[in-house]
Amino acid sequence: MLRTTDPVFGVPLHHLFVLVGVTELGVGLACLGRPRPELILPWVAWLAGAILVYRLSVWALDWHGPCGCLGTVASVLPLSPATLDGLMQALLVYLLGGSIAGLIHQKVLRWRHTR
Repeated sequence: MLRTTDPVFGVPLHHLFVLVGVTELGVGLACLGRPRPELILPWVAWLAGAILVYRLSVWALDWHGPCGCLGTVASVLPLSPATLDGLMQALLVYLLGGSIAGLIHQKVLRWRHTR
């Protein structure tokens, strides 16, 4: 599966997985400890937005190749691939919606404070 060429970028999936994994790890590590929401929320929104654009691109290309986004974890979970995909989509909506809502909340608080 890792030798499969990505339909959006045209590179082997293993290269894309390494790049995305390092990026997700960086954002995840930034969220640990005592994060400052004004610094973290834009990164989470950017990452979730990028994943959404990628998923929409794959959908628009009507690509039905293997995903493997969950790695071997998917094979040990008692859930169908369709259910896992739905859960990943729900998580994406949660991350994107929550980070955008947090950014809007911060802007409203700043606006109220300056008035």
